Parts: sequence; C-alpha cells; structure tokens
Amino acid sequence: MTVSVEFHFNVPDRLHYTARLLRKAHTMGLRSAVVGEGGLLQLLSEQLWTVGQLDFISHCTDQADATMQARSSVLLGTTTAAMQGRSVLVNLGDEVPQQFEGFARLIEIVDADPGHRQLARTRWRAYQAQGHTLVQHDFQKKEHA
Repeated sequence: MTVSVEFHFNVPDRLHYTARLLRKAHTMGLRSAVVGEGGLLQLLSEQLWTVGQLDFISHCTDQADATMQARSSVLLGTTTAAMQGRSVLVNLGDEVPQQFEGFARLIEIVDADPGHRQLARTRWRAYQAQGHTLVQHDFQKKEHA
C-alpha cells in the first residue's frame, strides 16, 4: 500500500508547528500519532497543553494504558509499534519510521537546520524508492496555517 508522505520544509518552530498541525487534525476528527525522541516528545506534550487559550488536545504516550490510548486524540511514542490504527503519523525523528505503511498519511516536519534538512533528504529518497506519493510544502516559499 502506498502512503501519502508530506514534507513540511523550513518550518520555523517544529514543536509549535506540530502542535498546531495536530490541533487541525483533531478538529477534523482524525486520530494522530507522533514518533520521535523521548525528550522532544515531552516538549511537544507541553506544547499540546498550550497550543491555544481554549484548546486542549487529548494526548498520551504509547506507554499509557489501553483505555487512555483509546480516548486520546494523539499518541506520542519513540516507535510506531503501539500506534497502528491511527490515520496520521507525524515524524519528528531522524530516521524513516518503522511500520509507517500502517498509516494513511505520514507528515515529516523539517526545520531550516542543515543537519535536519540533510536527514530529511535521505528519508525523501527512501520513501521515493519505495514508490510512495511525495508532496513538498516549503515554508520559505509560502505561508501555511
């Protein structure tokens, strides 16, 4: 199965942008997962509490009990093993996420850091070699919500 893979390049603040993106997915009724390094996910969790004055996006880690995971709009984890069954996967990690094919949509968030951009190019080539549909959004060229 081919997955729609979107790269959001040159995002000024990865965590703030990711929180806004997850809020948008939540309002659309989509269940999302975010994969990345543990410390970064903790910072994202804090962002999800403060993404808007009146907004709260229910979220938990993949280590939470099954009931909590079922009730949470967003699942945060260092691997995708316990995240299957969600519509959207956001990758904040440096590698191609394992088992990403179980998601309908994969979103890669890339800031302007040269190291992050180089790792993203490597992931782009990997997805392309596997035949997935790739879409690029460059935030230096246009503004996105």
